[in-house]
Amino acid sequence: MKRILATLTLLVCFGIAQAQGTFDFSLVGGANFCQIDGDNSGSYNKLGYFGGVNTSFSLGGHFRMLVELGVSNKGSVVENLNREISLLYVQVPVMLCWSMGRLRLGAGLAPGVLAQVRVDEGGVELPEAEALYKKVDRLPFCANINLRLTKHWGIDARYTNSFLSVHEGKKGAYRFSRDNSGAFNRLISAGVSYTF
Repeated sequence: MKRILATLTLLVCFGIAQAQGTFDFSLVGGANFCQIDGDNSGSYNKLGYFGGVNTSFSLGGHFRMLVELGVSNKGSVVENLNREISLLYVQVPVMLCWSMGRLRLGAGLAPGVLAQVRVDEGGVELPEAEALYKKVDRLPFCANINLRLTKHWGIDARYTNSFLSVHEGKKGAYRFSRDNSGAFNRLISAGVSYTF
């Protein structure tokens, strides 16, 4: 039901955008370079992917509000354990953007629902480890840079970092205070966009 409502909302926004001319509509996709802070591995060695659709509308002047519906594959590779963690989220980034010519800078939040998780150690799936990942990543920060190369095509770079732990049991890393400890998704993304 939630997916249907989200899709309908996006279609309504697209219809309004076409009618008013102050909205834009884009498809985005690319690669994620991921890690999980708190998993005993510190490098961006997990390759994932992202894709989605977004629309933005003018707030006046150079400012716009961007809303996106997409999927993002996150996780990490813990080499000393021969473990790969793959987390697939359906997420809704909402960002305040500043636009100037072909450049758009944005920052906001990208909450996501965990759609699929796989923890694999030495070729063996670990269901007990998979069950410890939280079903919702409530408060990930995201920042985005989009550079329009032509009227329609652009390149995107995005940084995402969870503010709250995505794992039930881990106490490795922390954000802001020792009380907020656990495991946190962190990733750098690079991709392309096509704006209609």
